[in-house]
Amino acid sequence: MKQHTIYISEDSRRFETPEDCREWETLLVLVRRVRERLWEARVKYLREEDHVGEQWLQNHLGQQCTDDCSLRFEGDDEALSQLTNVFGGRLEDVSIDEVKNYVEQIRREHAIIFDL
Repeated sequence: MKQHTIYISEDSRRFETPEDCREWETLLVLVRRVRERLWEARVKYLREEDHVGEQWLQNHLGQQCTDDCSLRFEGDDEALSQLTNVFGGRLEDVSIDEVKNYVEQIRREHAIIFDL
């Protein structure tokens, strides 16, 4: 039998190296912020466009975004759709590689801002 060390992140994902675990936990802060914004956008959309009441929102979406929220945003906003594809679903369904690729894409496209 061979001993093997695993590293577990705050959200219970398993990693083989401490570097990978730390990298994910750094990204996790961003992921949770984006998910919170998506949740807020969804609530706002339902209030304003679908005229959904507070009780319905609380019963179906809760009072705040959690890791278990399945975030799907329907609408014509391309940026929100792209964010939903990367960060939507439940947190456990969010792909680490997709998040890394998306963040790298933003860094490349907006390098002038990140280089300041």
